[in-house]
Amino acid sequence: MRAPCEIAYWYILPSLRRELVKAMHEKGIRRKEIARMLGVSEASISYYLKSKRGSRYKFNKKQKDEIKKSAERLAEKRGDLNLETCRLCSMFKKSLK
Repeated sequence: MRAPCEIAYWYILPSLRRELVKAMHEKGIRRKEIARMLGVSEASISYYLKSKRGSRYKFNKKQKDEIKKSAERLAEKRGDLNLETCRLCSMFKKSLK
């Protein structure tokens, strides 16, 4: 049996990044800026936007709404990426139990 953090690392976090990238892109943030914020390449952002990366875990509507709230905070520079990611991941791990 895998620990919740291991499951989060392999399945939830890549999918969470995909949804964050999509939501931030919808808010008008450029790919280059999203890549800088996440510490990844612009090519990675393209893969997330095309769902070629991070498509193993599917979020429900409530979870997607929370991701959109985080993306909005990040877009408005009111949130910290690490804190938002930890908040969301902790919330989603609870649904695995």
